[in-house]
Amino acid sequence: MLRSSDADHPRPVPRETTSVLWGSTFALSDEAGDILPGTVWGVFHRDMRVLSAFALEIDGQRPISLSSGKPAPHAARFYTTLGEQPGRGISIERRRVVGDDLLEDITLQSHRSENARLLLRLRLAADFADLFEVKAGTDPPSSSEIDPEIDGTSIRFRSPRTDREISTLVSFSRPPQLDEGVATYAIDLPARGTWHLRVRVGWDDGFPIAARLTAAQGDGRAAALEEERGAARDFERWISAFPVLRTGSDMLRRMYRRSVEDLGALRLTMRVRERTLEVPAAGLPWFMTIFGRDSLITAYEVLPFAPGLASGTLEALAAVQGEQVDHFRDEEPGKILHEIRNGPLTVSGVLPYDPYYGSVDATPLWLIVLSEYERWTGDTSLVRDLWGNAVQALDWIDERLAASPTGYLDYRTRSNLGLVHQGWKDSGDGIRFSNGSVAEPPIALVEVQGYVFDAWIRTADLAGRVIGDLEFERELRGKARRLEQRFQQDYWLEDRGGFYALGLDPAGRPIDAMTSNMGHLLWSGLVPPEREAAIIDNLFSSSMWSGWGVRTMSSDDAGYDPIGYHVGSVWPHDNALIAEGLARAGRWDRSGQIARAMIQAAGHQESRLPEVFAGYDRDDTLFPVRYPSASSPQAWATASTFVWIKSMLGMEAGNILRVTPNTREEDWVELDGLRFRGQRYDVRRGLGVVPSNG
Repeated sequence: MLRSSDADHPRPVPRETTSVLWGSTFALSDEAGDILPGTVWGVFHRDMRVLSAFALEIDGQRPISLSSGKPAPHAARFYTTLGEQPGRGISIERRRVVGDDLLEDITLQSHRSENARLLLRLRLAADFADLFEVKAGTDPPSSSEIDPEIDGTSIRFRSPRTDREISTLVSFSRPPQLDEGVATYAIDLPARGTWHLRVRVGWDDGFPIAARLTAAQGDGRAAALEEERGAARDFERWISAFPVLRTGSDMLRRMYRRSVEDLGALRLTMRVRERTLEVPAAGLPWFMTIFGRDSLITAYEVLPFAPGLASGTLEALAAVQGEQVDHFRDEEPGKILHEIRNGPLTVSGVLPYDPYYGSVDATPLWLIVLSEYERWTGDTSLVRDLWGNAVQALDWIDERLAASPTGYLDYRTRSNLGLVHQGWKDSGDGIRFSNGSVAEPPIALVEVQGYVFDAWIRTADLAGRVIGDLEFERELRGKARRLEQRFQQDYWLEDRGGFYALGLDPAGRPIDAMTSNMGHLLWSGLVPPEREAAIIDNLFSSSMWSGWGVRTMSSDDAGYDPIGYHVGSVWPHDNALIAEGLARAGRWDRSGQIARAMIQAAGHQESRLPEVFAGYDRDDTLFPVRYPSASSPQAWATASTFVWIKSMLGMEAGNILRVTPNTREEDWVELDGLRFRGQRYDVRRGLGVVPSNG
């Protein structure tokens, strides 16, 4: 039986993998473009592998890879050749584009002075494995028993699983000889001539993403994917909506472009009440779906640059807000979900992800993003539209506080397949005492109390200023004050110079590991001025600061492991929220220090920050060390780029937009066309924020 805890150690994706992605559809292959059976590779659509083999052979041999590249995240080109030695032989080019289906152009070009007779075979298979089965390395039932249906110029595979009607159709522009899952072509290739084949892989799937969410089809993006040039034009439209970045840092310029492109590819298009919304998926390859926490933090990070992702995320999550008590799915009224899945194990009811609500922090984060969205856009109409959802979220927080043994917002799964730990550090061993022992739920995490505090303060502001409910505003501010007073007594530890415990166990004992979680309190505003220096000093001590970023756990703690998922590694999004907190505390120097380190780290990783990297000391490694199963691209790591830009500019949104640049002269940053409360502004050196002329 697969459990949610299997996510702690997912099957590694080979480093030579080439990926193309578009929303919830993606393809993983080797560097030659082949999808080989028995591997993690495949074409995936909405949590199911719809093609598990797609391998090309010529004269009984696999071509030799020369090079591969990606003009865009959803497009790839593969160049291979025949024989051991390139030159005066046969070149093979494969152009792949993924969208609502997968389109591949295969071109053979002869460099010979004589005609050639070649036998080309494409070996195809579909196992319809659930993403969780692929992730865990287990075989789906009946995967070896799927016989294809052959019809002229196409092959159709039908899923043997009774829980979901789905099929994969592979069609060819030239009629092949078809034998089971093999398409064969006898090719007469003239001297210096070319031969071309177009292969289309499509699938039939009308299953909704959730009862109240539907995947939008035919929204105009898929048509552009018919050709690589059309896909590029569509991508340019997405990119052109972003502010123009000018900077003295070549690395930041490349990182910005890469981040915008990756976010574009990670978009999911949803239909809610006849409205089309865009929501960021969490990350490739295992998290190409809506995640409450991940999508919200991503939306927060990118909000000044692409506010539509925040409004889409808020509306989509409100549409599937908890309505009832369902222990199997950890659902409760008013609660914001953790994730939605659509694979066969979920559809059949084996796994609880339709949707699953095991997240303690998504609900207060939803309230925080609602406030931040209004702060940047001035869109009070969305606040009014979603106010009923906001009140339900606040009611859920109150009910959980009343049921908690410590009086703080805690978590404990009631599902036999639920997540044991339900904060952002949700691995099975991620919550530890300083002696290395693992804490057992219910646990009241330190950063979650900060989120609740911030959510109350922010929602109080909206209640009074937008809704006009002054009594409710006073009530929420009173709750925040009382939480602040209790919290300072219960979570503060005087040893090691003073720091906040990771959380409280069911008996109210502080979980005394020193972790990055306490840095989120700076972002939430729950650290009093007299304690800020101690927190900041610890975050940048040699035990916490790796040189590339703040570690998830102090190297002085017994549970520390630099390649542990949540116990010593470095997470860009974690550092982004800490950087936001440092900015709030007026420590732009330290916020900028994180930003510069992360930009330099991306320079070693093809201008992209992965989900997580190892926590080894920078002086020892000289480059960031790869975490073996890190998602890349991953949404909240990708979106952290926009926080680094905010940090370098000293950008703050209040009644007006302010900037206080804190960069070195060679790292200067300017922006053209930044959106703030319905207007566009430029950020200029020496001038600050000025109305945009564009």
